[in-house]
Amino acid sequence: MTPLMMVSDDELLLAKALVRQAKGAGMRAFSDTSSRAPELAERYRPDVILLDINQTIDGRQLLADLKANEHTKDIPVVMITGVASETVRSHCLALGARDFVTKPFRPGFFNALAREAMAHASDAPEPEVEPVLPVAPLGRVLLVGTDHIYSQAASMLQGTHHVDRVTTVEQARTTLATQRYQVLVTDLIGTGAEGVQLVQWARTVDPILRGVLLGDSAQYAVAARLDTECSCTMLLKPYSLDRLADEIDRATRLAFSRRAPPPAADAP
Repeated sequence: MTPLMMVSDDELLLAKALVRQAKGAGMRAFSDTSSRAPELAERYRPDVILLDINQTIDGRQLLADLKANEHTKDIPVVMITGVASETVRSHCLALGARDFVTKPFRPGFFNALAREAMAHASDAPEPEVEPVLPVAPLGRVLLVGTDHIYSQAASMLQGTHHVDRVTTVEQARTTLATQRYQVLVTDLIGTGAEGVQLVQWARTVDPILRGVLLGDSAQYAVAARLDTECSCTMLLKPYSLDRLADEIDRATRLAFSRRAPPPAADAP
């Protein structure tokens, strides 16, 4: 039998490229670009899953959901990321990942996966059409900080989101205490801690809120370690206006469609 791979990566072009490489190695393959790996894995039962960490829903949360489901817990999952972090790697392996691999992949990576998957390949059908999430309802977004792209983002989201903007953490706390938002976007993350702490505090007010943190790779590594609730999306600089708007839209959909876990007891 020919093994079936699911590629879960919310970067559409990259997901398509990984599917092509998987097929070039002799596997059947399909992609999930909507951060719905647990649902699609249960439906289509792939023989191996390639799961990107930096998605709308943190890849670690998707991995935990896969391993908590009786129907998908035994599917091998290989975590992939563009940012190496020993802390994140250890967390993924502890959650049950088969491997943790940084991009770009080593030569022969897909051939090795194909050989391993062949040993337990099933006759699961290859999906013809990839399901997608519905369009997000009108959401409320709070932009926190001084990023020059914020004004353009606010204009682009006009009509699909209600967008407010403040420049300091103190203003953000005051606003969040009196108004409800689905998404908090901030570039005030310093070493990586400040943004996570602000999101964690905001979720004590409203647990469905999602965070989008804007920073460099070092800040991402720190933020990923501190974000124990998997409540934030990390967007690495430099990023385009379209990518920022897309991440805000994805976070809005997630806030409306997925119950958020309760905030940590020691959240600031």
